[in-house]
Amino acid sequence: MAEAGSGPPLVLLHGFPQHWWAWRKVIPALAANYRVICPDLRGAGWTEAPPDGYTSEQLVADVVALLDALHLDKVNILGYDWGGIVGFRVCLAHPERVERFVALATPHPYPEFHPRALLYVWRIWSMFAIAIPGLGPWLLRTGRQRLPRRLMTGDTSDPSVFAPEDIDAFVSRLNLIPPIG
Repeated sequence: MAEAGSGPPLVLLHGFPQHWWAWRKVIPALAANYRVICPDLRGAGWTEAPPDGYTSEQLVADVVALLDALHLDKVNILGYDWGGIVGFRVCLAHPERVERFVALATPHPYPEFHPRALLYVWRIWSMFAIAIPGLGPWLLRTGRQRLPRRLMTGDTSDPSVFAPEDIDAFVSRLNLIPPIG
């Protein structure tokens, strides 16, 4: 976890396969006005992933436990990618704990299905692959495989925005992440 600044608390929830360090370039600017708190979500960065898997409810409970441990009654949350999904769930389960919420590159929790969307499922095949018991942990097992690196650069129009050492910093910390149930 990283923390900087003072003022109203702002919790930054990272995406997958990242950890708190994903926020390193925005922390200084945000810390000028906020107490910035950047935890590692369960199984990412410097946290342990339970061998039997975990649920989205546990990820929400982790965020709430962090707020309790820091004696924070109400916070602002900014979530990116997977962190945005967790942020939505915190808002829905504990609205009294959230002042404001911003989701970046995150679908809202109640998408409307359109059959035409099936034409684009191939773009998110990796999400399904990593959720398959046995296969997912094998694909992510050390962070050196091609899939975790593709997850970092596959959706950007300019993969060069990630220096090789930046990608290494994320995938080298990638723990065995059991599927989320």
